[in-house]
Amino acid sequence: MAIQLYIDNRPADIDNRTRIAITLSLGALTKPEESATGYTKSISIPATPANRALMGDSEQLHSLPLFGAHHHSARIEEEGFVLIEGPMRLLESTIGGEERYRFNILGASCDWLASARESLASLAIEYEKVINSATIAQSWTENGTPVRFLPVRRDLYTTEIDRGVDIYPPARVLTVNDYHPFLHIATMVEKIFEEAGYSVESRFMRSTLFRSLYMSGYFSERDVSLLVAAMDFRASRFKSATAVAEHEGRVYCTPLTNYPTIGNLVDTASLSATDEEGNRAYDVYDNGGCFGTDETGRVMFKPLEEVSVSFKHYFHYLTDYRMKSSKELVGFDTIRLDEDDTRKFTILNPFPDRKEEINSGMEYRVVVFGASESAHHLLVGRESLDDGSTRSVTLADFYGEEALFISNTTTGKLHDIVLYQGGDVYNGDWAIYNSYIATRGQREVKITLTGRRKSATGGDPVYFDLMCFEGAEPGMSLTLLPDTCITPIFNPHPGEGSEIEFADVARHNCSRLDLLAALRQMFNLRFYTDAIARKVIIEPLDDFYNYHTVNWSDKVDYNYPIVVEEAGKSAPHTVVWRYREGDGAVARYDSAQGVVLGCWEATVDSASISTTRSVSVNPLFTPSLSQPCSLQGSPSATLISVGDRQRLVRGGDSLNFPAKVVIYNGMVRLPEGEQWDWPSYGDYYPHLTFHSPEQGWTLGFEDRDGVTGLHSRWDSTVDILSHARRVILYLHLTPTDVEPLAMPDRLADDFRALYTLTIDDEPALYRLEEVCDYNPEQPSVKCKFVQVLKV
Repeated sequence: MAIQLYIDNRPADIDNRTRIAITLSLGALTKPEESATGYTKSISIPATPANRALMGDSEQLHSLPLFGAHHHSARIEEEGFVLIEGPMRLLESTIGGEERYRFNILGASCDWLASARESLASLAIEYEKVINSATIAQSWTENGTPVRFLPVRRDLYTTEIDRGVDIYPPARVLTVNDYHPFLHIATMVEKIFEEAGYSVESRFMRSTLFRSLYMSGYFSERDVSLLVAAMDFRASRFKSATAVAEHEGRVYCTPLTNYPTIGNLVDTASLSATDEEGNRAYDVYDNGGCFGTDETGRVMFKPLEEVSVSFKHYFHYLTDYRMKSSKELVGFDTIRLDEDDTRKFTILNPFPDRKEEINSGMEYRVVVFGASESAHHLLVGRESLDDGSTRSVTLADFYGEEALFISNTTTGKLHDIVLYQGGDVYNGDWAIYNSYIATRGQREVKITLTGRRKSATGGDPVYFDLMCFEGAEPGMSLTLLPDTCITPIFNPHPGEGSEIEFADVARHNCSRLDLLAALRQMFNLRFYTDAIARKVIIEPLDDFYNYHTVNWSDKVDYNYPIVVEEAGKSAPHTVVWRYREGDGAVARYDSAQGVVLGCWEATVDSASISTTRSVSVNPLFTPSLSQPCSLQGSPSATLISVGDRQRLVRGGDSLNFPAKVVIYNGMVRLPEGEQWDWPSYGDYYPHLTFHSPEQGWTLGFEDRDGVTGLHSRWDSTVDILSHARRVILYLHLTPTDVEPLAMPDRLADDFRALYTLTIDDEPALYRLEEVCDYNPEQPSVKCKFVQVLKV
């Protein structure tokens, strides 16, 4: 049989010392990390003039360029059939005596493995945005976007300033820092192969689950520790200050105005400073003396050198309010940070509507929002009597927007409360409150806002005198509390107002191959490369196989013994699948519950005498835990917890955390009466989970809440180790048998097929594992098969 060798599509010379030994295995063909080892043992060819031209005189010490500096390929054919083809790696050139070249032919996937070793952030994914409220909100529903900014719950300690002075929690609003970029995994996987010149064929990647997978992003960072050490500060107030809104509903934050003002927003960053009454400021520091006051009394930041800086403002104040609706209050709900930087938010109505829980003998207030003084209202309900009957009860008969009433009923069992306006059922906005809840009052607000980045120098300091509070009605009062503070952020990564590209939010210290390996560990994926069609087939192992049957019973070479062994003879007793160690909330959960979130382990039955334990740890991802949202307006919402509060340090404003893999469930409707916060203020919110029993999905390997874990992707592998047998025998294989095995065959006569072997007159089905050292000059070749337990 004539064997031909081609190097870079040109014929190469071979001789009787050129031994061809081709090994084809399922692992080397479908596991990227194994395919780099190649299909062949080293091949040796003589240094003939023709081969010297092909090899570029690589044996010459001073020849340029090096052979490995450029891509080269090799192909072995027999009788016109391609036995193997792939990238070529030169191992050595021998000089003196008989001069020869020795090389390997690598797996087909090596063609895309080279680019897959590049960083994930280097993917040329088109994405250009400015971080702002519009970008965040649009990303939730935008089709085809590779990046979504989604809400997370950062793992922070609850400090004294997070607790309120009222019986209701202080109003807190979301800001840019409550949203984090998440990267669409399917888009990244497709781009990895596209940039290598390959398409992807995958039923799995078209599934709803896979298209819903996202990976947490990672902002580009720079070291700002020296700036923090030299110029960091925290400035706050000596005491509270109160002012009343002027005719446009504003209160200013400057000593240089005749309009209503609370003076400077903050007074000092010095621990030793006191005001005229001896008051000291709350928890302040000033590393380099950069915070101070100019000759006009305005506070300022005067850096030691030119810096790019933004400022984090923590506002804690009391505002007069008027109920605008059952969901919203009118008050100081807008803060101007600079002349071109104004932030509007919503002060939610925190008071519970008592329509469904009216108790006998209690006094209540009914409020009809927006009603005119002349509007006539009748509030009625149905009372259930002890004899099983019901009767109508008039609770209030009034004109205007509100009225107090006492629920005087016999049994106290009121239901079906209805409000009439002018004789018709009123379907507008109205509510019933406890009588002590007034439509006007005072509300506590806490909000943290980060201003836009700006440049500052010693000669051009940053002043804070353009700030003001807005949105109130004339005459409403604002009291600024002393723990209000300002701190600088020396911008370790992009912030609000920054222009970003994909690379700016994908700076994980990982390669593209790390992402593929992480997904393979989760879903037991196989990557089958077709170098001719330039495509990669990606499927979980169970879906990778098909039921096309190839009968090789007549190819068995009985001149060699047939070896039968247990598939799990060298297997560990216990196999474990898990994620990397979790951060803050997950670590505390694991410690409290005595478990490892997302972990699953199984016992290999056939390895009962083994004491070893094999642990497969995901190379990239950590698990996630969902926790209730801390927002007063949407307590039913759940957010994934990120970061670790125990690792935070002063001056450390990084929002980055270890990579997480999550499911994006899209926009989820909140229960009646709840409302999402900034920037949408709608009835829906973007929902992320790691474990989603409502959808029937989980990314944990273990079963939880009736949902089967990802271990189901590996169950067949454990079953094979526990119960199957491996058969090792020799087969008479021809080039037509071997050629389809090197890459996906359109007739499926490859590693995906079922193989029938008749041994001792007993036909049975097997999966092909390996063809060992195929040499066309030998009559038969050793092959390994594993028993099929069920079809």
